[in-house]
Amino acid sequence: MTDGLQGAGLAHEDIVELNKDNGVASYVGNFIAEQYVNHGHLGALLTEVNPAFYGIPSARYEAACASSSVALDTAITKISNGDYDVAIVVGWELMKTVDSKTGGDFLGYAAYLKRKVKALTSLSQSGSANWRMISSRRMA
Repeated sequence: MTDGLQGAGLAHEDIVELNKDNGVASYVGNFIAEQYVNHGHLGALLTEVNPAFYGIPSARYEAACASSSVALDTAITKISNGDYDVAIVVGWELMKTVDSKTGGDFLGYAAYLKRKVKALTSLSQSGSANWRMISSRRMA
């Protein structure tokens, strides 16, 4: 975190002062930490890093693979609107905590299942050789 602050020309003292004036906010992009690490309250994570961040408005954005992009877009919008002077943006995923089948099931949460099942059923019924090959591998 210190590297990021230094790269922006800021110190912890600057964050404390910005926080007093409601001039700083935090945006976290994360898809599915609840499943992988049993923790979903990532918006407040910075308060655990350093007391300088306590009380900073923060939010977590979830948009599957675009979560961090949405967090960054929100931060840019808030600064452009003059809502904040500084935005801290964090993109974070940890997907190595489960086996690959379980991880695949978790990633499936990003899909609109009803539509996917309908599409796969249509492929299956059309006699597609590719569908039979794929489904036999996945169902084995």
